[in-house]
Amino acid sequence: MIKNKILIIITMIVFTLSLCSCGADSGNEVNSENGEFIVADDFDLVYSNPDSYKGDEVEFYGKIFTDVERDENGTYMQIFSNEDGTDNNVLVAIGDPNLNVEYDDIV
Repeated sequence: MIKNKILIIITMIVFTLSLCSCGADSGNEVNSENGEFIVADDFDLVYSNPDSYKGDEVEFYGKIFTDVERDENGTYMQIFSNEDGTDNNVLVAIGDPNLNVEYDDIV
C-alpha cells in the first residue's frame, strides 16, 4: 500500500516536471555541472531541465501538502516549493525514518 502511494507521488512529480519542461527556453538556464550548488533564486530553472541538475545540491524551503510517508529507509514528503505554497511541487526523500515532520509543516 505504501509502495503504491509512493509510486503515485513519484508519477505525479514526473508528470509535473515534464509539463514544466515543455515551456519555451527562457535563455536564463544556469550552466550546471554535477556537484554544483544551485542558489534559491535559480531553483525554478531546475524545473525547465531537471536532468541537467542531477547530482547538484540545492537548498530551498517549502510547505508539505500531503501526508508524510515513512518506511524503514526514510521519510518521504511532497512539498510546494514556491513562496506562497501553492505550486512547484517536489518530492523530498530523507534517509531518516524518524524525521519529525507532518502535513502543513514548512521545511
